[in-house]
Amino acid sequence: MGLLWTRLNTIKMKIPIIADIHFNNENALRIYDELKSIFLPHVEGSDAVIIAGDITDCKVQFDSITAKIVMKFLNDIRRLLSEDSPILLLKGTKTHDYNIVDTFSDTIDGLYCISTKEPVELGDCNILLLPEEYPKDWRDYYKDVLNIDLQEDYDKYDLIAFHGMVDWAAHPSCIIESERQIHSSVVFPSEVLMASSKICIGGHVHNMDDYKSIHYCKSFSRLSFGEEEDKGFIIWKGGKKFERIVNDKAPTYQTILLEDYYDPEKDSIDSLAESIDDFLGQDKYSHLRIRVTTENISDKLHSDILILREKYSDEPRIKVDMSHSFNKKKKKDEIEEKTDEIIHESVVNNEPIESTIKKFAKEKFNFDIKEEDVINIISK
Repeated sequence: MGLLWTRLNTIKMKIPIIADIHFNNENALRIYDELKSIFLPHVEGSDAVIIAGDITDCKVQFDSITAKIVMKFLNDIRRLLSEDSPILLLKGTKTHDYNIVDTFSDTIDGLYCISTKEPVELGDCNILLLPEEYPKDWRDYYKDVLNIDLQEDYDKYDLIAFHGMVDWAAHPSCIIESERQIHSSVVFPSEVLMASSKICIGGHVHNMDDYKSIHYCKSFSRLSFGEEEDKGFIIWKGGKKFERIVNDKAPTYQTILLEDYYDPEKDSIDSLAESIDDFLGQDKYSHLRIRVTTENISDKLHSDILILREKYSDEPRIKVDMSHSFNKKKKKDEIEEKTDEIIHESVVNNEPIESTIKKFAKEKFNFDIKEEDVINIISK
């Protein structure tokens, strides 16, 4: 049964859309404080609030402190909204949200857990809600709600709110699996989403932001290294208008190269430790990763690194990374970027899967394979 809310027609809309909050037992209080300061002040007067997946980070017991904090957050939203303005909670990745979101919707009036594709009407706006799902044949499954065939006269939605992967932001292996129709999450072709809606706003990818009319909210807060860019959420204002709100209270995750700050032949390890302590003292949530990428590590440098590791062995906010995989990772990232381009062009140009796999194998593994051999393997 579809959801229907009848409201006065409005020229402008105000719908805060937030994704990838990832409440867990370690961060729940901190995340709530950030939401209270950054997100909740924007809720009052909204036509709806959409939580686009991954409100929790792992399986959460309903009687746990984390669940109670999540409930407090949802009740805060409910109090700030008018009675006929819904909270739409999309299910995210199954390893994050599990089934607890269903329990939330049973306890708060006007909170709707969206666990399957759901077209809704909100005032004069048509909105399509796409939680993360795992159909075997995505084209067949979504053909009744998406413009799969890219028809020009398609009556577009005003907004698609989603949780999932879009091809331009996807890891190549995810796309290959999706094309082979492995029973996993869908990788949506960006052309299909853009042909189906005036604007698409969603969650799942923590760092990617905009591609034409498709916009990722990003995660609300920083959760790990590699997420140094701005975090926050989006307010949709109708049509293609939206505003990004930055969470300036998100914790710092900083990575430095040891050789840029420390010369073992000239500098004192105690002086370096004092600088690290000063960094930790700036903010109780600051995290620092010290990377060592020098090819030839002297005995003195090796000894100093061991001293640092020992000194901060009980400090989870400090990570001393002595692996020599950084340069390898850089090379890997370059290859991944090239394979991303191969897959994206394949989706856009509707190239045969055997041609795509041939190009992918050559770039990724430097392996030559004939297209007919690919067809034979797939057909087995």
